Amino acid sequence: MAQHLGAYNEILYPPFLTAAASPDRLAAAARLRGIAAAPPDRCRMLELGCGDGTSLIAFAYAMPGSHFVGVDLAARPIEIGQEKIQSLGLRNCELRQGDVMELDAASLGEFDYIFAHGLVSWVPGVVRDRVLGLLRACLKPNGIAYLSYNAYPGGFQRDMLRAMLLRHTAPISDQREKVRASHELMDFMAQAPFPKPFHAFVEEQRQQRRFASLLYDELGDINRQYFVSDFTALAQSHGLAFAGPVAPDHSLAAMPSALQEQLDKYSAGDATAREQYLDYLTGSSFRQDLFCRAEKPVDHTRRWEPITGLYTCGLFREVERLETDPPHLRRFETPLAMRVPVPYAGVARAFEYLNSAYPRAVPFAELAAQAEDEPAERLAQILLQCAVAGAVDLLAHPHRHASKASERPRVSALARSQAAEGFQANLLCLSVQIDRRVARLLLPLADGTRSQDQLAAELTRILKQREAPDEDTAKSWQKALADPGAEVQRQLHTWCRLHLLESD
Repeated sequence: MAQHLGAYNEILYPPFLTAAASPDRLAAAARLRGIAAAPPDRCRMLELGCGDGTSLIAFAYAMPGSHFVGVDLAARPIEIGQEKIQSLGLRNCELRQGDVMELDAASLGEFDYIFAHGLVSWVPGVVRDRVLGLLRACLKPNGIAYLSYNAYPGGFQRDMLRAMLLRHTAPISDQREKVRASHELMDFMAQAPFPKPFHAFVEEQRQQRRFASLLYDELGDINRQYFVSDFTALAQSHGLAFAGPVAPDHSLAAMPSALQEQLDKYSAGDATAREQYLDYLTGSSFRQDLFCRAEKPVDHTRRWEPITGLYTCGLFREVERLETDPPHLRRFETPLAMRVPVPYAGVARAFEYLNSAYPRAVPFAELAAQAEDEPAERLAQILLQCAVAGAVDLLAHPHRHASKASERPRVSALARSQAAEGFQANLLCLSVQIDRRVARLLLPLADGTRSQDQLAAELTRILKQREAPDEDTAKSWQKALADPGAEVQRQLHTWCRLHLLESD
């Protein structure tokens, strides 16, 4: 695990929130597979390779009744994370500097949830095996583990690019110069007068890769890809069972029936084989998978019954029907323009209620009451289909975010502490973006001590005292100064929708 250790302490990996590993989402995913996972707000979670603890800190803030432990080999990120924990006053989160090869499972204890994001593809095989062994040793009987890893077949393109970059930069010892030379080579390749499909991938990487991720991923000592069938076999050899992907590929919801039949034929009822052939269809290059103890039975059939114990969060608007639609059918649309046809009056009422309740996550019983005489199975089946398609979010417990701004609105202390960073962790443990021109100035002020009028007055004072760094920012500030009260209202409405405001 010593690759780039010195650099990890000097060139920090960018903070990253692994939202898919939130205990809430892991619990919901586990319950859909017939595993009675622990309540997210009363659990123990371990992260291996936690960096500065960005994910664990967000989880700990959102779920104060649970306890979170993170371990990382690099000391500096751990120190940074510990400073954040102390500044937020969190008592349920601890970060430790240590080598997974030296961790003692007995002293760590058992955990309901364990995750390692961005670790197993970048360490030697002996370390990967130790991680898998720790998962087995430290998981509780109903525990769930999350592992992410680079995958084939999409990983073949990454292998090609990595080989080229490593050859090109082999004579260079300085790490910053290696990254600069890598970008230079990708710029060169992007100008190819006879572009191939691979060049589109290179251009995508050229645009997306930040300095640290390029240094530690493509230029790292180890970067291993796995077919999902091979990786699950490795996990099985350590006493773990494949419990499926954290979330389905939403693009597959509209798979043609003929293709679905062929997929069923190839997979022959085997969950791992199904995922392997799905990867062939999508060209997957990265996977986020769940594992449990090998003796734990896993239901891969997507039954509707677990939906009745979950919470649903979703935002819809009704859109015009098609001329060919039957009279009873109504159509709804998500903010991402995903259309959901609803042929049942009771289910349509439940959708209207879900929309009116947003951003609150609604328990199934409450939705079923709105559907009145509609069978619970029908409502649950449609919600399950919507979740698979990415139209709704399924959660295992309610969160403490506000449904509307109070007179003295309070943005979470965690989000306020991140005002100057590139993202905010909201109360659903998702990474969200805010308006960098005005919101970053207003957000730290919304700590529950100021009324909305006082926020408007303080925003006015700040904007008048400062000089805008560029023309676009100047225009945003001028608009805010023209009606600061309206600007505060607009920002609060946005923050509420983004699950940043805490309830009183």
